Amino acid sequence: MFIDQERIAQLRTECERHSVDYSRAKITPSGSGYTVRLPTPLVDLGETLAAPGTVEARNATYAEGEMLDWLLRITRAERQRVRIGRTYGMAPEAICRTPLSSAELADYKAEIAHAAKVKKLVAELAAATQAAAEKAIAAKGTADLAQRYGLATVKPTTVSVDTAVPTGTSPQVKNRKQKVKS
Repeated sequence: MFIDQERIAQLRTECERHSVDYSRAKITPSGSGYTVRLPTPLVDLGETLAAPGTVEARNATYAEGEMLDWLLRITRAERQRVRIGRTYGMAPEAICRTPLSSAELADYKAEIAHAAKVKKLVAELAAATQAAAEKAIAAKGTADLAQRYGLATVKPTTVSVDTAVPTGTSPQVKNRKQKVKS
């Protein structure tokens, strides 16, 4: 992008109108020019805007222009993402130009977190429903086979060995049974 003094003046004016927070970005000198460190967006911008983390600039004018341009883009995208579809009665330019309040940002993040939780619960419910359906199909198949071929499901039985000596047994037999028991 070509940046001259006229473009810088235009970007400054736009940033002032949009109440851009300049403290979010940083320009530092590097070996061959300047490095512009851009802020991470306050909210996930999805496909709206893919902002780079840093931009290299060959001179100070270009670095300032890149910083202002990206701050303006990021700020607009954040405000649109939070407000469009949730805010009613605001003019389109007011959506982009009015700074986000902490309440708006908190409401948006809560709504997104709730939507993610609902999506997770719906997926878990679908998996549980699928498992229950598969279990019901298997049980029905087993019942059909049992009815058709006379098969019965056998439950394992436990056999307990009683080593108690019945009353009226001779002392010799009692001793033998007790020795076998130990």
